[in-house]
Amino acid sequence: MDELHNKLLRVQKGPCLSVIVPQYRLAPERLQNPEILRKALRKAKTLAKERGLSDELVKQLDQLTDRLAMDYSRDGVGIYISPEVSGVVSFPFPVQERVVVNDSFVTRDLYYLQQLTEPYFVAAVGKKQIRLYSARGDVLTEVTDGDFPMTFEDEYEYARPAPAFGHSRQEMAEEKSTMVKVRTQSFFREAINSIARIMGSTSLPLVVAGTVESIADFRQQDTSALIRGEIVGSFDEYNFQELRSRAFESFLAYRQKALEEKIAALQERDVPARVAKGVQEVWIAAHEGRGLSLLVEKDYECTGFVVDGHPQLYLNEPDEKHKTVPAVVDEIIETVIRKGGTALFTDNDALISMDRIALQLRY
Repeated sequence: MDELHNKLLRVQKGPCLSVIVPQYRLAPERLQNPEILRKALRKAKTLAKERGLSDELVKQLDQLTDRLAMDYSRDGVGIYISPEVSGVVSFPFPVQERVVVNDSFVTRDLYYLQQLTEPYFVAAVGKKQIRLYSARGDVLTEVTDGDFPMTFEDEYEYARPAPAFGHSRQEMAEEKSTMVKVRTQSFFREAINSIARIMGSTSLPLVVAGTVESIADFRQQDTSALIRGEIVGSFDEYNFQELRSRAFESFLAYRQKALEEKIAALQERDVPARVAKGVQEVWIAAHEGRGLSLLVEKDYECTGFVVDGHPQLYLNEPDEKHKTVPAVVDEIIETVIRKGGTALFTDNDALISMDRIALQLRY
């Protein structure tokens, strides 16, 4: 996450205007993008007027929109306006249109972007060279300090003594094969030790790319604590773009498997003392500071109502004087994180059995 993302997530004083707009990548649908954006901006200006936002904030909305270039590599765009910080964020995943004024920004898509762009490492393994990349999303940056890139230097031809009298060609070939195998294993062992040093004590995943043979040789070392995915192929500089896309796909597959395991573990613990389910139970537990780990479907959201002095969340408008919460799930996410918990997003319909949102409790 860059500096703008972090600033947007930290804002807790309104008014904050969030305009989340879906966009299309491919023709002919992408021809609709300008009109989709214009309609969302009209809604935003109408809402800003209804909520009494200053002319200066509305002017910022126009200024950011004017600078917004058409980008067909994104599935959505977020425009965020507040007295404290304003900016535009592109989303590489589908989003739901939302136009909201609140005391903080609509942060769900920002947190989901954070989840998708967690750091990881990629090792491109060849017979003669190993390159290491630090990665976020499909952006790979080669590690060029320290030991990398590492090159395998076959010193056999230079170090081997002259053959003894009667030494057959077959014996010489077998000797060379053995020496090369020993040196190859030593090369991979040294590479893995260097990767482990660079990764330090982090639990970041490592994706290994290479031929079937190269990956097999690499895995002969003790790599179980490091490797979380692999890509079969030959990845020299000429097909670096393929390495980028396939590395990110491998990372996403690893993340999906980890999420499925987390959902299964939460379902096994599904007793009231350990898990809150459904938006009303989760709302109370989150505000009590009991939330350890939140799981929520990516696009699940609802409107709710609260009454001063009452902890519960109402889904139907109560008769008493009340306040409307336009984005209940977003507020739950922010509350859990602010109180030291974590939040992860699942695919839609992955949590139907838990009413689409569940919170693992501290106590």
